[in-house]
Amino acid sequence: ISLAQRALRALEKDPVITGERIAEELGISPGHLARSFKSEMGLSLVEYRNRLRIERFLRSVQSGNDSLLRAALEAGFGSYAQFHRVFRQETGRNPSALRTAAVDDQWTPTPTIPSPTIPSPRP
Repeated sequence: ISLAQRALRALEKDPVITGERIAEELGISPGHLARSFKSEMGLSLVEYRNRLRIERFLRSVQSGNDSLLRAALEAGFGSYAQFHRVFRQETGRNPSALRTAAVDDQWTPTPTIPSPTIPSPRP
């Protein structure tokens, strides 16, 4: 199993885990993890983590969570300001556009996250 796949597992388990913590758990330097991850995934660990958080946020909102703040925090963002910045960066729109678009049924933002094959843990 590659370093990137092991990092992906850590991100799936803990939406607030840092690259430094993942590297520590894997017994490698943060720089080595960053290079390996970007080489295999085509984007940085931070970019991947942010897109994963946006995806979690969108699932939460689509399943009925009516508080954007609560959905953002549950998705792993540290603050609404951080969420707002990342959301706008990834979608090109403000989070409040979700409300208007949901009413008009016109827009469903979906971040593009590469989907590597992550092997199931061995028993």
